[in-house]
Formats: sequence, structure tokens, C-alpha cells
Amino acid sequence: MPRTFTLQRLFLAVTLCGVLLWFVLSFPYTTLGLLLFASWFIPSLVVSVFLSRFSSRRLVTVGLGMGAALLGFFGFLFPSLMLAGSNLWGTWWQVYFSNYGLFSLPAACCALVFGGATCMDHPR
Repeated sequence: MPRTFTLQRLFLAVTLCGVLLWFVLSFPYTTLGLLLFASWFIPSLVVSVFLSRFSSRRLVTVGLGMGAALLGFFGFLFPSLMLAGSNLWGTWWQVYFSNYGLFSLPAACCALVFGGATCMDHPR
């Protein structure tokens, strides 16, 4: 029977889980902010992974799609904040969910354009 899991990997996984849980318990509001920021890129990740199914270079397609998502998010951040306007007041969940599409849609569109260009350049 081949060795599939070593003790070194187990120790590394336990250590990383411990550090992650320490960060979550020590800095709960920072962790919540990071998770909310990362959730804006979920539509872009879905688009990139979907497009990678049609490309011969899957990792390149996902990487370019997510890079374009960052570019789209930060490129449209100022106009999105201007359009949000008075929706930036209230409790955090009201602000977050009322502006979710405004911040996540430009990133997903850029991921679609760049990932689609990669699929056309390297078809399956």
C-alpha cells in the first residue's frame, strides 16, 4: 500500500489550522472584513472556473480571470462608491447587501472578458 499521507503533512495541517483559528479568535472584526471583501470575488471565481472548462490551459484562464477581477474591482471602485452615495449609511449588513452587485459585477465582467479571450486564444 503506497504512503499517501505523511506525518509531516499532518503536523503542517494542524499548525495551519491552529494559526488560522488563533487569527479568527484574536481579530474577529478583521476576519469578518476580510471574508466580506473576499466574498465580492465569488462571482468572478465562478465565471473563471466555468470558462476554464473550455480552455486547454485551465490554470492560465483562472489566473487571468482573477487578475482581471482585481483590476475590474479596483478600477471601478471610485465610480461604485460614487453610485452607492447615500447607501453607505446604516448597519453593516444593510450596506453590504444593498451594494453587493455594485461592487461585484464589474469584477465578474472583467473576469468574463479576459477569461473569454484566453479561451478563444487556447481553445480545447
